[in-house]
Amino acid sequence: MKQAQLARWLKGMTIIVGIIGILLSLYILPTLGISLTRTYADLDYLFWPYLIWEWVTIVPCFAALICFWKVCHEISRDNSFSRANSKSLLMISRLFLFDTALFFIISIILFGSSMLHPGLLIATFFIDIGGLSLSMIFAVLSHWVDKACDLKETNDLTI
Repeated sequence: MKQAQLARWLKGMTIIVGIIGILLSLYILPTLGISLTRTYADLDYLFWPYLIWEWVTIVPCFAALICFWKVCHEISRDNSFSRANSKSLLMISRLFLFDTALFFIISIILFGSSMLHPGLLIATFFIDIGGLSLSMIFAVLSHWVDKACDLKETNDLTI
């Protein structure tokens, strides 16, 4: 797959993920929440805290998509190993770490307020592990791209 082709494919996937995220956060999850509160009226008090939790934790994900779009743009310019990509990948790593910490803190607050079942708290820990893993993967990618950029700059200086 050529650089331009790869960049188009990655940008297409980024758009699809963004659309799915928007649909989930603005339509599907609120609709499911309303449906659940109609079915289980005793859970009505959980609707807004959970929806706000979801909206707060989705913001860093969209910021990461914007950073990834920048990486795709550099790839389309045949500039995969650049400082800009290294910085974008590091920012994605930090956004995942921030989002994971935020998700963890909100989970603990909801659990402490008796608004989160212990079984769901355990499930959120698995989501946190996934977020930490993604943060580490993007940090390593950032480091590798930075090292590759060093090699590229060294090779550009040699005759």
